[in-house]
Amino acid sequence: ITDPNGNVWALTYDTSGNLTGVANPAGGGFSATRSAAGQISSLTDGLGNKTSYQYGSDGLLATFVDALAGKWSYQYDGVARASIRTDPGGSALSADYSAVNHITALGADDIKSPFDYSGLQRDSLNRLVSYTDSFGSQVTYKYDSAGQLSALTLPGGKTVTYQYDRARRLSRVADWAGNFALYRYDAAGRPISVTVSGGPIAIYQYDAARRLRAIVSTGPDGLPVAGYRYTFDANGNRTTVSALEPYAARTTLAANSFTFDSANHPAGRSDGQTYTYDARGNLVAIQGTRAVTLGYDAFGRLLSFNTESSTSYSYDSTGLRVVRTTNGTDRRFVYDPAGPEARVVMEADSSNAPLAWYVYGLGLLWKVTADGTPYFYHFDGDGNVVAVSNAASGVVNRYRYDPTGLLVGTTEGVENMFRAHGETGWIDDGNGLIFTNRAYQLPELRLTLPAVADPSPPAPNLLPQFPGAGACFVEGVAGCLFATGRRQR
Repeated sequence: ITDPNGNVWALTYDTSGNLTGVANPAGGGFSATRSAAGQISSLTDGLGNKTSYQYGSDGLLATFVDALAGKWSYQYDGVARASIRTDPGGSALSADYSAVNHITALGADDIKSPFDYSGLQRDSLNRLVSYTDSFGSQVTYKYDSAGQLSALTLPGGKTVTYQYDRARRLSRVADWAGNFALYRYDAAGRPISVTVSGGPIAIYQYDAARRLRAIVSTGPDGLPVAGYRYTFDANGNRTTVSALEPYAARTTLAANSFTFDSANHPAGRSDGQTYTYDARGNLVAIQGTRAVTLGYDAFGRLLSFNTESSTSYSYDSTGLRVVRTTNGTDRRFVYDPAGPEARVVMEADSSNAPLAWYVYGLGLLWKVTADGTPYFYHFDGDGNVVAVSNAASGVVNRYRYDPTGLLVGTTEGVENMFRAHGETGWIDDGNGLIFTNRAYQLPELRLTLPAVADPSPPAPNLLPQFPGAGACFVEGVAGCLFATGRRQR
């Protein structure tokens, strides 16, 4: 097959029509052996690194041997849900489930942690009507006659209202203090502008192939704050960007090369930095110019990240990360869990006093601090926050990213936790980690660190994946070629 860049990938099949090999244009790829039932029993990459899979009589994966020869085993309940996972170090993670497949308890060796969903209240149509977290903070929901969200009330009685046009597209978002945003769409249903009270306006343009071609954002004074124009080649790959950057200073990055272990983890860097992993494949230490130690709880979730600062994390009985402690100071997070991914709608201190509320429309729009001051967000075409502004103060924060989306420059006048991919609600923890509400990303190594306990087995996949038009540095962004916890060679 030919990929979007015109490169030819060679695929091979067995006599039953099962895919058994993929050779990529760079000379790498995978080869597979299969069982009589057609299931993949081993995968070998272009460097000879091998993973193997064994299945039970029910066809479910029973044993997985990773590329470092670590053995993982899996057991299942009566309806084929993964109930026990034993890792190469011999530690077992177990899960109990409800009738609707929610995890009701997690076990790790001698520890049993029940899950409690009593804070989630639903109506007769199974719509979420209220959520009360473990600290007593409550979020409530109201819906219109069409079933669309019409009001979201945040802790402290702060209500955000939503209105829709005749095509049932979001047209207006307004908060309790009179701040609002208005959306306009083209005939194809793509947003072409968002106008925010206090002055900011974002305008979007698209090419004939419906790709975002340009985005311009103005500030409270009506003058441009940021602007980006993208060009594409015939295959849809982004080739150039012309940018008006809020952060004008240029940054020179050190050029480093990496070595990798058999499991495709970064093992060393050309400046002498090295990396250590536990039996589960989780990063536990970085040695070198920036020393880091990492710790995980019994369920495999990231618990601590210690470098120049000391950071620890706490999770509630539904699995949400609700506290980040930095050098002894707690920051609590209140979520709206109604969507596909929970997103933070309020920050609070250790006594649960609000520090800021966050308002979303099609993406993050603005925040309101405890003293009632609104701050509005400006984005590039990848959803990275490039500026924060206020009607009275103008632009107060400025950010710059390299072509892969890595933050390389910043000036801040106000505290802000949304930076790279902030439009989607990803949180910059300020220590080198980005929290995606499902995992942690470590951009400097392109690694994913776990924030969710999951006993599910891996699913071997031979299908080739092609990089898209946008460059990226973390898994989960359109165009990425990085598997969880791994970097493309």
